[in-house]
Amino acid sequence: MKVTYSVPFVHGKERPRFGGNVHTSGKTEHNEAQIAYAYKGASIREHGKVVSAPAHVPVTLTIRCTMPAPKRRPAWCPRLLWDVLNGIPFVRKPDFDNIAKEHTDALNSVAWHDDAQVTEAHIYKDPQVRGGKESASVTVEWEEH
Repeated sequence: MKVTYSVPFVHGKERPRFGGNVHTSGKTEHNEAQIAYAYKGASIREHGKVVSAPAHVPVTLTIRCTMPAPKRRPAWCPRLLWDVLNGIPFVRKPDFDNIAKEHTDALNSVAWHDDAQVTEAHIYKDPQVRGGKESASVTVEWEEH
């Protein structure tokens, strides 16, 4: 079984906040709700209903992130190279593990029973392209039994 969805942002899960009680930030909660909504919509489009991996079935997660290149030339990039370069390595925040954590937590009880079922993950941070759009394209796969 395979479900592919996309969200128009690339964010990583923020650290928990400590203010008397430990809680998740509002921004992270909002992003996780958008991820779950996008998964449900894609699942219904592709399979006619919301599908999820049964408990104890291994799941493969693939996330491909794209970000636009900065409008201004980075200080480390020579002007001549900037003029011909159209694919700046995406070597800044968010970290790939925080991106994966936000998606896996958002899909708990939606795409799978628990994120412990994710046995394989591929997170790609594609080179930044001038004029590109920020997005994360995600594929969730598991074997049907």
